[in-house]
Amino acid sequence: MKYSTESEQKRLEWVKSIFADADKLDLEKYVASFTEDARFQVGNEPPAVGHAAIKHAGGAIFSAVKAMKHDIIKIWLEKDAAIVEAQVIYTRLDNRVVPVQCVTILRTRDNFVADARVFMDISPVFSS
Repeated sequence: MKYSTESEQKRLEWVKSIFADADKLDLEKYVASFTEDARFQVGNEPPAVGHAAIKHAGGAIFSAVKAMKHDIIKIWLEKDAAIVEAQVIYTRLDNRVVPVQCVTILRTRDNFVADARVFMDISPVFSS
């Protein structure tokens, strides 16, 4: 299925807004972009399923850093998915800045994220 330029632009802006909510550490708004039964997984961590579990998993990351910024390198759009390549720049609570390479696959349903898989090694953010 081919998207029109206008619908593709809207989808790109929507995807960017999800990452912007994460960058604002706005957990409520971030979680609201997911379906009620969504799956969220970062690296090798067990998947979080549903809003409460995603809020818990996201909250653990959001509360452990002072700031984060997704510098998006490229977004690929498919019919019901988006693939996002980014460098995520974390500012730790001790003010140390740690950049991490990341690829996220978002599977979508009805203008919400139904499945998010984040491929990155987040361990440098939490190591001493």
